[in-house]
Amino acid sequence: MRSLPPAITEITVPDCFSPSALGSAGDCRLKLIVSSLRRSEWTERLISGPEAAVGTLLHRVIERVAREVGASAEKVFEEEYRRTVAEIRKDQRRAHFAELASTKSLAEWTRLRAWVLERAALKRRTYPMRSGRARREQPIVGEEIPLESSTLRLRGKADRVREIARNVFEVRDFKTGATLDEAGEVKAEIALQLRAYGLMVLERRPEAEVRLVVDDGAEREVAFDDSSRQATREALARITGGMPRPGSNPAVALTQPGRPCWGCSVRHVCPTYRDQAPNWWRVYPPRIERLSNDIWGTVLDVVGSDPANVTLRDDSGRRVRIDGLEPRHDISPSSVGARLCFFGAESTGATRGFDGKRFHPRSFHEQPRDRLERRAWTLEVFSASQGG
Repeated sequence: MRSLPPAITEITVPDCFSPSALGSAGDCRLKLIVSSLRRSEWTERLISGPEAAVGTLLHRVIERVAREVGASAEKVFEEEYRRTVAEIRKDQRRAHFAELASTKSLAEWTRLRAWVLERAALKRRTYPMRSGRARREQPIVGEEIPLESSTLRLRGKADRVREIARNVFEVRDFKTGATLDEAGEVKAEIALQLRAYGLMVLERRPEAEVRLVVDDGAEREVAFDDSSRQATREALARITGGMPRPGSNPAVALTQPGRPCWGCSVRHVCPTYRDQAPNWWRVYPPRIERLSNDIWGTVLDVVGSDPANVTLRDDSGRRVRIDGLEPRHDISPSSVGARLCFFGAESTGATRGFDGKRFHPRSFHEQPRDRLERRAWTLEVFSASQGG
């Protein structure tokens, strides 16, 4: 079990930000900054789960099949699957879901594999340039195409760019998770990401026509007409215009606690989140749609070790339970009296009252009791000093 890392005090702001983080970061500048940094530039993050690893596998297969002429997509998939499994297994924090196929039902994995193979076989088409007009700039057609705009202050890689007709480009983004909102429309943050890529393509090819597609097994086109392009430029100006200049900045001044905290990879080291979350557990804030299933406090009781069931007095004064904890966390009856922090648990039971209002759970789990419950693949447990 790792000790809880100290809270962030300073963060280095990059010159450009990631299009994929624009929508999910919300108003939190710290989340956008960290999401835009390479992992080598900021290593202290909560783990991502099987879905992220499946997404990495998908991109590797698609990119390699496109690069290796005549390669068998099926063979590439199996080789990349073994490679991904081996990488995850070496990471003690993620080794429990190394066999990615086991994180889904047989039917789900079969459909996913078929989708990846189908997309890998989707070939791009290029058109010869007119004589005397050589292209010396970076390629704009292919897989994992790097795009950058100093004007928009954005930098990222488009999953796939195809030239589907002369001077007509398709930007395609592959998603393994949910892409639609409750109204059945492409989620706003995904649409913003695609449109940002579209604007960067237009900077490289101002005369081009650009089509945007989200591919989650079905092809979902994102509007990119004049009005949507203008609205995107205005949205990007609001987001990046409010960011500090590149260089070191105090972290606490960049935080915005609330909706962006959901799923944030650095909430465990965010000074504002660590300070505010216990207040939210006691009184669910009306402005926040969903809180992360995190909890921390002093251990009152531990039953068993494989699995371990913990009773905790959390920092809001509530008595809570965290059940089904795997031995990898090294929690046993000797942990009574220790101060532990749980990030990324799953709630056990309801999270709304009879009046429809949300409340933060008093019961959590890692391993599910039955098929109706979700497993907490990304649960991480930290030890903390008293008052820390």
